[in-house]
Amino acid sequence: MKKIFNVLSMVLFAGMLYSCGIIGSPNNEENAANKVDSYTIEQSAYDLEVQNFAKAVNELVNSNRSFRDIIHKEALRQRDGDYDVLISDVADLKLSDESSAIGTKGSVSGMSVKDALEKALLKVSTNTNSCVAGPDSKSSTDDSQDLIGDLMAKYPNLQVSVPIHVEDLNDPDYVPPVTFVTAEAYENKADHLVAYKGNEEIALDAKKSLDSAVIVVGLNERMPSGPEYVASPSAPTLNAIITESGIRLTWTMSSNEDVMGYNIYREESSETTNPEKIAIVSASSAKIYDDNDVEPLKTYTYYVSAYNSGGESASNKETLTAPSLPNPVLSFDAILQSGNEVELRWDNDNSQYVASTKIYKKVQNADDGYNLFGQYYDNKSYAFDSPVSSGSKITYRIVHVNDIGESDFKYDIVYVPYRDITQESPIVLDSISYSWHDPSSGKAIEGWFQGMPEFEIKILGVDFEGKTYEAGSTVIRATATGRFRCHTVLYSWLPSNNKWFDVLSFQVVENDPQIDLTLDISAEFLNKTEDKTSLKPSLAVPTPIKFRNGGNQIGKAYYTYYDPVKYVLSFPNYNFKMYFE
Repeated sequence: MKKIFNVLSMVLFAGMLYSCGIIGSPNNEENAANKVDSYTIEQSAYDLEVQNFAKAVNELVNSNRSFRDIIHKEALRQRDGDYDVLISDVADLKLSDESSAIGTKGSVSGMSVKDALEKALLKVSTNTNSCVAGPDSKSSTDDSQDLIGDLMAKYPNLQVSVPIHVEDLNDPDYVPPVTFVTAEAYENKADHLVAYKGNEEIALDAKKSLDSAVIVVGLNERMPSGPEYVASPSAPTLNAIITESGIRLTWTMSSNEDVMGYNIYREESSETTNPEKIAIVSASSAKIYDDNDVEPLKTYTYYVSAYNSGGESASNKETLTAPSLPNPVLSFDAILQSGNEVELRWDNDNSQYVASTKIYKKVQNADDGYNLFGQYYDNKSYAFDSPVSSGSKITYRIVHVNDIGESDFKYDIVYVPYRDITQESPIVLDSISYSWHDPSSGKAIEGWFQGMPEFEIKILGVDFEGKTYEAGSTVIRATATGRFRCHTVLYSWLPSNNKWFDVLSFQVVENDPQIDLTLDISAEFLNKTEDKTSLKPSLAVPTPIKFRNGGNQIGKAYYTYYDPVKYVLSFPNYNFKMYFE
């Protein structure tokens, strides 16, 4: 941390003389009548008492890390709206064995804050000898005296505060300087404040704001004090459970105390962080709070503090992990049942709480994105989409929903064919077109002396074992060059086993009267991808297919069931095309 003080030796020297009673402060008569927070302060007595107490705080700040942690934690609660800590509120808190480099490890471990400050004040008093150590000038070496108790009785609003840069205390190794507010400083007449940092005595500018944290000893200006002082309430007992929508907090109080309300605090990390006040519950309301503003599977730590005009007291802490999003459905299928109806089936995951199931729908080239198709309750597991448009690709996605949000998606697709799937659909070849010479090789499809070409067309399918088989064969004799009519029924198509993604593979050879031709040919078929969002083409096991005669190969082309009835099939060689009607 940056060191932000200017050592003014003359000021400090004068301050030390004054602190030991060697010289008096100016304007004693005038200051004796001044009041700080409703208390009449004799400048010499108050200044000496708060100075010695600041030295004791400095001793403990430097020797025990847990004391710094207590100041940090209590300041962050802002019981009075500022970073103030009444000594009376922390007097009974226990210190742990977390010493710093300065001091003896474990020397105050297990002590209360009050007892540790008493021990530190006795040490300070012994070192200063003739200096006044406590209220009413009692001997600081007399162990029977309760110096801290006397100070708290005389000044019920005695406090330490961290008025600026409290975030510096997030660093557990940062040891701030300790200063005190004199009567003159309360009157805004002081240019500098005497401060202690370890064994150093330094001066802080009282007019300019500093750029790092300082612990300030003084009197609280916000909380009631004196005869009207109200003690902060006892700490609530907190219980937390996971609900379907978040985390529920409930708490109890040990007695019917004067409580104005309850502050709900949440920490989102296991590391030391500033707690976030997420809600205030009035004292007249039920002692319950549901935190539904949580992220799935994120861990949160909560505590509740009861508060009144005297301050607030924090409960125990409870740490829980927010509930997760639901699991997706176990399975999901979109099944085309007729030419214009799709049945949607799914299996719910009933091992968890599911509020509902949602299905979204997207029609390719019609919708910009997914639209909600339906929301279903009471463990329903089916729905129908009708009518659907021929020739469209429809993607459905389904999610489980709970109060936290939606599960991961599962998908399925349907390609809606132009054909009536309940009866055979003829594949009618209306005409063929071709080029006499192949554009790439320049080779003629037939010699001029052979007349018009003859085309043998093999129709191939895929059986249930994934092998290629011959589904049909025909020979078409050209009647003209270019394009010619040949109105011929090639195949009657009824998809097998309700597979709407069947493919017919067409292999064409131009026949010549020569030796027999046998080709090992693989037909194509389509399967849905693993995530069921698209189709994946695959080749079946090759099968030897025998042609009537050899000749020029025209090549192979594919025709899917969901392609239009009027369709043009293009082949790789001789600009060969088949026109279906």
